[in-house]
Amino acid sequence: MNTTRSKAGRPARAALALALCGLLGIAAAASSAFAQLSASAGSVSAGQNLTVTLDLANARADSGYVALMFGGGIYFLDENGALQPYQAGAPTPRRLAQGGAGRHTLFSMTIPAGLAGQADFYTAFGQSGVDVLATPGALDMSSLQHVGVTLTAAAASADGKALYMQHCAVCHGGNPLANTDNILAGRDAAKTRQAIVEDTGGMGYLQSFITDAEHAAIAAWIANPT
Repeated sequence: MNTTRSKAGRPARAALALALCGLLGIAAAASSAFAQLSASAGSVSAGQNLTVTLDLANARADSGYVALMFGGGIYFLDENGALQPYQAGAPTPRRLAQGGAGRHTLFSMTIPAGLAGQADFYTAFGQSGVDVLATPGALDMSSLQHVGVTLTAAAASADGKALYMQHCAVCHGGNPLANTDNILAGRDAAKTRQAIVEDTGGMGYLQSFITDAEHAAIAAWIANPT
């Protein structure tokens, strides 16, 4: 997702802000009697796919536009599905030359690592060849739809070996297969947690340092220390 910010000047930004205020005020729902805008999920993490579709009950002869608000920028999807930064005064890229009845896939991509925030998609139909945000009457506001999606960064996977070396090796040795002080029991994360709760062998201090996800990672590495 290339989200380079628009180079629009201050007057254009002011007009854009007013136009978007209008959009936000009207687009309270993602469906109407003739259309429904949908996202594959309300929250999507890095590495997962996000798909946005529009279902039309009736065909439209005018152009379909898809705007994305993300990270303070405004982007429009072109007919190839590529994101283009909004350029004030230039013709706005359209996503659909016209909208036939049925389902249209407007956007689909695997969310890259590090991309997080609120993504708001807007669709509307209107005339082509103009700046639809700056041209009065260019958009049929009755066709306006909105759906929001939260993009979240995927949590980094815990490194079981590194955690073992940090918290366990000082007492149990660097090789779990030696089973020093019965470390192979640690293949069951629940048993390790219980030993910590009971302060077995002075392990109680670890209760404040190891999360459930880290317990699971350590247990997996003890079971397969490669």
